[in-house]
Amino acid sequence: AINALIGNFDEALKIASRIHKDERAWVLARIAVCQARIGQFEPAFETLQKIKYSQEQKSELHRAWALKEIALVQLERKHTQAAKNTFEKAIEVAQAIHVDDLMAVILASAGFGNLALKKIDKFPFYLNDNFPEVGLAMCKRGDTNNFKKLLIPCAYYLDASYRMCGYLAGLYPQISQSIVEVVKYLC
Repeated sequence: AINALIGNFDEALKIASRIHKDERAWVLARIAVCQARIGQFEPAFETLQKIKYSQEQKSELHRAWALKEIALVQLERKHTQAAKNTFEKAIEVAQAIHVDDLMAVILASAGFGNLALKKIDKFPFYLNDNFPEVGLAMCKRGDTNNFKKLLIPCAYYLDASYRMCGYLAGLYPQISQSIVEVVKYLC
């Protein structure tokens, strides 16, 4: 993956082909995201095609994550329609493997915070981690209304609450000092 970070994708792909299949999907997903970050979208999608499907769903989990990250890069570069298409692919992959937590993050990242909140009801575990991941995606999209709705269930989880306070300060920089003071007081 280091070769991918420095733009040596051919070498990174050669190395990835020699990695054990359980870790190969993880590495290929990161290579694809690196390719997208420098504007090589078609090669990124070709790299994702090299991820072999496995019964354990890990490969599809990595594929869905990479598609979400690529869509975010496309959004940053104002490729709105391409980002929409890529988000749709990510959602299809996440739905196929029934991963509601990743699905909620993808939906929130795509600007569908209301649908992400509906998926949250299906989270079976790791709520302390999953709620803030969805909250961060909403924060990055500036989705204040749905972000505020997520604050209530986060109140039951200490770590999630602290992380959400940090995101809240990012959403409302004009009152960020007040948020810090409240958190300090409660500690």
